[in-house]
Amino acid sequence: MIRFCLALASVAFWPALPAPSVTVVLLFMALLLRLHPYGRPLWPLLLGLVWGIGWGQWQLAHRLPVELEGQTLSVAVTVVGLPLSRDDYCRFDAHVDHWPQPAASAPRLLRLSWYQCQRLPLPGERWQFDLRLKRPHGYRNPAGPDRDLSLLSAGIDATGYVYRADVDAYRGQARLQGRWDRWRWQLADQLLSLDSERGALLAALLLGDRRGLSQAQWQRLRDTGTLHLFVVSGMHIGLVALLVYGAMVRIGRLQPRLRLHYRQQTALVSALLVAGLYAALSGWGLPAQRAWVMVAVLLYGWVSWRSRSNAQRLWMAATAVLLLDPLALRSAGFWLSFAAAGCLLYAFGGRGGAKTSPLQSMLWAQWAAFLGIGPWLLLAFHQLSLWSPLINLIAIPLVTLLLLPLALLALLAYLLGMGVEPLSWVGVAMGWFDMALAQAGALAYLWTPGGVSLPGVLLASLGSLLMLAPRALPGRWLGVVLWMPLLWPAADTPAPASARLTVFDVGQGSAVLVETAGHRLLFDSGPRFRSGFAAAEVTVLPYLRRQGIEHLDRVMITHDDSDHSGGLAAVRKAFGVGELFSGEAPLTGGLPCRAGQYWRWDGVLFEVLYPPASSSRLSGNHASCVLRISSGMRAALLTGDIERIDEAALVATHGQMLKSDWLLVPHHGSRSSSTPAFVDAVSASTAVFSSGYRNRFGHPHKTVQARLRDRGATLFNTAEKGMLQWRLSADGLVRLDPWPGLQFHYWWD
Repeated sequence: MIRFCLALASVAFWPALPAPSVTVVLLFMALLLRLHPYGRPLWPLLLGLVWGIGWGQWQLAHRLPVELEGQTLSVAVTVVGLPLSRDDYCRFDAHVDHWPQPAASAPRLLRLSWYQCQRLPLPGERWQFDLRLKRPHGYRNPAGPDRDLSLLSAGIDATGYVYRADVDAYRGQARLQGRWDRWRWQLADQLLSLDSERGALLAALLLGDRRGLSQAQWQRLRDTGTLHLFVVSGMHIGLVALLVYGAMVRIGRLQPRLRLHYRQQTALVSALLVAGLYAALSGWGLPAQRAWVMVAVLLYGWVSWRSRSNAQRLWMAATAVLLLDPLALRSAGFWLSFAAAGCLLYAFGGRGGAKTSPLQSMLWAQWAAFLGIGPWLLLAFHQLSLWSPLINLIAIPLVTLLLLPLALLALLAYLLGMGVEPLSWVGVAMGWFDMALAQAGALAYLWTPGGVSLPGVLLASLGSLLMLAPRALPGRWLGVVLWMPLLWPAADTPAPASARLTVFDVGQGSAVLVETAGHRLLFDSGPRFRSGFAAAEVTVLPYLRRQGIEHLDRVMITHDDSDHSGGLAAVRKAFGVGELFSGEAPLTGGLPCRAGQYWRWDGVLFEVLYPPASSSRLSGNHASCVLRISSGMRAALLTGDIERIDEAALVATHGQMLKSDWLLVPHHGSRSSSTPAFVDAVSASTAVFSSGYRNRFGHPHKTVQARLRDRGATLFNTAEKGMLQWRLSADGLVRLDPWPGLQFHYWWD
């Protein structure tokens, strides 16, 4: 089993998958080795590879064909899941009922947006839409979430938007599909109608529906380390299973004539069925499925495999989860769940028959959980709430042993026709809990060490095992020593007289971080969308936290267009900002950037070249800041959305002073910019486009790419390469690799 699991897990780290014919050959070889006595040690390895490769190939085979991207397709769909509606914007998942194109493997599930939607499509409804779709493609930055991976694991084969919906687009209610989701949506709507914030917490706890959580509530849950309490996780499912198992065991004792084995098996089946029903209440999404499988294997092992060790049971659970989702190894939830479960089993398994009070057991469990998941939380989210162990010491038993059982009983009463009053009473208790979290959140401190690496996390995890070992084991103090690389990581800063340029993949927008030995400047902050979501939240902010950056010395917003200034509010809320400059200062706030401004940081010169000092009447693209960064004779030129007239003014004013080794191409590569005169004056050897995948503007334009390439420039596009990074110094321009390990994964196009 170990060999099978390791081989299966290894596929999650491959940059590409082999052809299906290779999978068939591997399967045939595995069967031959299984029949030969000397080949039996190897056949689990090949079988694990076959399962991992075959699963990945099956998922990728259903993706939208490249030639259909951007085309208008008339598709019949059934709405599934819980749709989201904000103002005139709707977002929902839809199962494909009829695909217009002949295809052996048509897309199965779509994630759709509908702007100015006529009405919210409800779960279970059938619609005929004219859609414009594209293959799954998320932001590709090493410190942010991998949206491509989450979409693949969820079975989403294409994303897009409703291009046209006729008045008769609604085709009625599906007979079977979506009925369960329709009931969940009605229940969630009922909960949210009780009270906006209390009902949102109740819906999150019961249904795993976090649509109603306000931004303030999200922040409180993150700051206090209690976000895990309001998702339907393995802890909740395991608690429900244990409560039902305990109840059924007690009921079984009333029937002493039944054999103990039958009573245990009945209790086990009942527990797993009720736990599965609770998981289905959350939508039976992939995280809930993984949690249920993990709980099922552990509970079954506890009841039926008493001869097995805790480590063996945990390994079997991990194997079962990987069989369900071979890419689970790449998700933070997998590591957090198994790290917490492993440390708890290890901590209590090594205490023998020592008698402890309930309070001592709770303190020991919280300490073990903190030591177990703390390193992995830092690796996944780059920050850790130091108050979370104390807060969770109270919050976990309060939610799991009081609020969750009361909420489930209130839900049962509601289903039995007793009205919403019991749910309202639980909602009041949720409100008190929320107020207590608000007070605790005001005192919470988020530790952002920066420089957290996988080797440091593995060493800290080994240190946690030593600290949780039985007291009789000598050398337990070495566990603290093994935590040292995680507590004090090596600083990752550029050398004096050099600068590191990081171009984030923020889609159709711009965000560049410039670092010197002791200073940080953010040039633009990425886009913001109608839903209120800012790309910086999942691109810029995670990277800054990973680097341990808590303060930006200067932020320069080229102009007030939302694709450049959209993330400013999120950046200012999360980090300290020394000075703010902008080409449209009255709109974005701060000081105006004007030609002639300059400063020197750590041997690196920064010069503002545009807009002119007398540019108070300029606005929009024409007011964009242009910044030149130089070290010795080497330079980088950062432009906003300047256009032809602005480039002509720059060439006329600065001439050969524009010459730079590195260029952030104006206006994302629009045809309205990058004139021949400007390109000749800059003469960059490296040109970078910051643009979105299949953006509606067609950036970067082919003529602009050809013009730069003809001048000898090497072209890079964030839509193709993801986040990009260079080091600029007097010795030259060097491209860096910001990605730990492989830059691409097989689920990336």
